[in-house]
Amino acid sequence: PANINSIVIFLLLSVSIEKSDSEHPTLLHFACKYGLTNLCQVLFKYPGAHEACSLKNYEGQRPYNLAQNLGFRELADEIRKFQVSSLS
Repeated sequence: PANINSIVIFLLLSVSIEKSDSEHPTLLHFACKYGLTNLCQVLFKYPGAHEACSLKNYEGQRPYNLAQNLGFRELADEIRKFQVSSLS
């Protein structure tokens, strides 16, 4: 539904700056902190996902860093693959 798409895009791009003063500036950051791989895979399908991957939280961590540092290595690999696929 259109309303759901709008909400997801808003949550992905809730902050449009390079570094945020929030722990979870985007839904992607939240999903990475808690190892929610399926949610991340859904979020990758929406506009703004690439930008969300580049955004740092208040600790200077991008979603990839959160997943990696918290031991969600498979999720971190998924994020890395997503980022690399966008360069092709």
